[in-house]
Order: sequence, then C-alpha cells, then structure tokens
Amino acid sequence: VKQFAVDGAQIGAAGSELVDNPSVVTSDNGSVIMLFAGYTGSFINPVNYRLYTQKISSNGGSVWNAAFDTVYSLGHASGFAVPLIYSDGNNGALYAWYDDRNSTSASTAYVQRINSAGTKLFPINGSAGNTTPGMVRNTQQACVMTSTNETYMFWKEANGGQTQFSMVGQRFDAAGNRMWTEAGLNVIPLSNNSFATCVVQAGDSNVYLYIDDGVFGSANNIVKAAKFNRAGTSLWNSGALMTIGSSTGGKSHMVGKINSNKMSIVSWEDQRSGTADIYAQNVNNNGTLGGPVGINQISSEIPGGYELKQNYPNPFNPSTKINYDLRNSNFVTLKIYDMMGKEVANLVNENQTTGSYSYTLDAGRLNLSSGIYYYTIQSGDFKDTKKMMLVK
Repeated sequence: VKQFAVDGAQIGAAGSELVDNPSVVTSDNGSVIMLFAGYTGSFINPVNYRLYTQKISSNGGSVWNAAFDTVYSLGHASGFAVPLIYSDGNNGALYAWYDDRNSTSASTAYVQRINSAGTKLFPINGSAGNTTPGMVRNTQQACVMTSTNETYMFWKEANGGQTQFSMVGQRFDAAGNRMWTEAGLNVIPLSNNSFATCVVQAGDSNVYLYIDDGVFGSANNIVKAAKFNRAGTSLWNSGALMTIGSSTGGKSHMVGKINSNKMSIVSWEDQRSGTADIYAQNVNNNGTLGGPVGINQISSEIPGGYELKQNYPNPFNPSTKINYDLRNSNFVTLKIYDMMGKEVANLVNENQTTGSYSYTLDAGRLNLSSGIYYYTIQSGDFKDTKKMMLVK
C-alpha cells in the first residue's frame, strides 16, 4: 500500500538544479536518511556540484530541517563521482565521495558522519583520507566500527598521469581526525595494476577488506581479502593480501559481508567460463578458507548459568565440537592442554557477549597427535575443565 502520494512524494531540489544519484539508509522510527547530488550545467561538466542529505519520516516529511542539509558544498566534483551513504549502526549515516575542491585535477576521497539528530560529527565538507598533493584518489569505500566509534575508508590512489595505482586506507576517530598518519595505510604499493573496486566491513575491533584487483596487460582479475586491526596490522596470510579468487577471467560486481560466525562471505561475477557466472568464497575469521571452523555463537538468549559441556563426538577424529554457555558478557579464554599440562592451543581469547557458543576443533589444523587432552574455559570467576580423546 502506497504510503506517500499516489505518484510519489517530491523530495529533490527545485529550480534549475539537476539532481542525481539518490540513495537511502534506514534510521529510527520508520525513517530513512537520504543522499543525492545536485548541480547545474551538464553531467559531463557539472557546475556548483553539491551533496544533499535529509532524514525523511515514514510519511515522507523532512525531519532534520525544512531544507536539505549539504554534506558537500564546494562545487568541484565529477558527474561520474557516485557518492555513497552507509548506516553508522546507530541510526545515523556515513557518507563517502571524492572531489577536486582545490581545482588541481587531482581528486581526494572524503568522509562525513551525521548522527541521528542531524549533527555533523566531522568537519564541514568532510575529512580527507590523505591531503598529500599530486595524487588522484577515488573508488572509495567506507564503514563505521560501532565498537570503537571509528570510521575506516579505503580508496584507489594514482599518480598524476594515472599510470601507476595503489590502495590506501585511513582510520578516523569520532571527530574525523586521521589516525593512520597523514599519509594513511598503504595496502597495495604503486604498480601498473589497477583494481576495479573494494568493499570494506567492520567486525568487532577489526576491519575487513575485499578487493577486486586487476592484472596489468590482461583482462584477468584476482579477488583478494585482508583483515586489519586498529593499528593497521594485517592479521591474515602472514601480513600479505590473501587470494580468494585467482581463476583466469574478468571479475566484477563484487560484494562482501560478515555473518554471525564472523565469516567473510565474498561473491562476484566471474567470466572464467566465457560467460557471466556467480562465484562465492568463505573466509573464516582466522583467515582460512572453506567451511566454518572455530567459534560460532549459536544463541544470544541468556542461559541459566555458566556451563562447559562435554565435547562431541568423544573420542574424535579429526574434529569435535566444544559447547559452552555464558551467563554474562566477559573476556573468555578456551585453551587445550596435553597430559603433561602444557598448553597446546589457545582457541578463544576475546570478549564475548551473553549466550551459547560452539567451537569446532580441527585436530589436523592444530597438528595434534593421538592422545588425551584437557580443555579449560575461564570467564570471570567461572572456570571449568573437561577431558577429551583424539584417536587417529
């Protein structure tokens, strides 16, 4: 049932200004936050280019102000520069775009955050990922890490002649200050390869990056992935980018999400067979490929108490499940010891919320030999140990 006017509610700008690239994210009380571009002139050579935003209520009315607010109002941007909007995870919005506000023919990627009340959290006209002159920066993607209230943005960076390309990232604090130095984090050094796009996701206190990377001199692309902590340290594949799709052929329309198992699900269009097929890959939270191993929260309901359950199957070969319940949120460790009391594996070492969890233990990945082992959990004052047997 249509909730606005029969032919829709007019929301865009009035007068001679042209509008383009509308997009929305959900907010509170049935509202959405909208972003669109406005300009005069032509799409190829826009004049007075601006980015507008407004919180729209469920009945189509303006929430923040009578008029649309401006995310960017300095006028120098390309008509091909599609602006992006993301939810900030708290009923506000994150915006990412690139512009040439200094008229140097060298664009720079910017971000802005506006909270649910309509207050800009970053400087007027956004925070730049990098202000070093002479480079062309675009193809930006961004996300908000709700656990730390930080913003992350990654972008393509090219030299002035756009013959060499790299990927750079930046971490911003809650006020939009750059935290990975003024130059940012160099993810891919300058080379002839030009990646097509990237996707950025935040999970816990880490940021996940998925890249559709081009191969110079060919029509082939390679899908890559990386996981960075807040310090900018790469946590997978010994610090190198991890290849998750290396088949011959072009790749495009890549998407990536993190599921409740903290597994990265990455999917893309793939031309390896000569026609457009869809392929996907799993990346576990520890950087391994394939089916889920490790920790999985199976319920967020509050259990009756703390409990470490007997692994099943037991004896086992090569894998078994260890289930446990957490009455309260706390820092949790789950460790494996051999018969001599020597720690042989640290399975869980992180803050976990109230609920029920299951850990899939793979003895082959841990290089465990046959024998009796003990697994111990500790969460606050709760501590328990049980015995299991590996038979090969």
